[in-house]
Amino acid sequence: MYLTNCFVNVILFNFVLGILLSTAHSALPEKYQQIVIGCYKENGYDGRPLDYFDPAVPNNFKCALACILEKKGFFKEDGSIDKVKFGKDMEEVIEDQDGRNRYLKAVDRCDPKARANNCETAYEFTKCVNT
Repeated sequence: MYLTNCFVNVILFNFVLGILLSTAHSALPEKYQQIVIGCYKENGYDGRPLDYFDPAVPNNFKCALACILEKKGFFKEDGSIDKVKFGKDMEEVIEDQDGRNRYLKAVDRCDPKARANNCETAYEFTKCVNT
């Protein structure tokens, strides 16, 4: 439960740039919750909230993000992020229409290009959406 709540607070809440005031973990489909929990465990991430702009963001957090995006099928073969697929998936999670629209605008402005590895790509993309 803690890991799922952290995911909602850190990822979704931040993704929508503070648009969502709160999102209960039950708002996430069960399959999504299981992916998040599994990726956190797989990468040894404890779920604690992090500041995306802290230069000491641990690699296991970045790789947990990559794991989630990989398992949801958001990476293209070239290592970039499929923004269309990513946006469509999040539309199902974000119920508030205004919040969804603002979120999708944030996704559109972010560069999904491949970085040194999937962990860096996932981190840089989510950091952009978060700002």
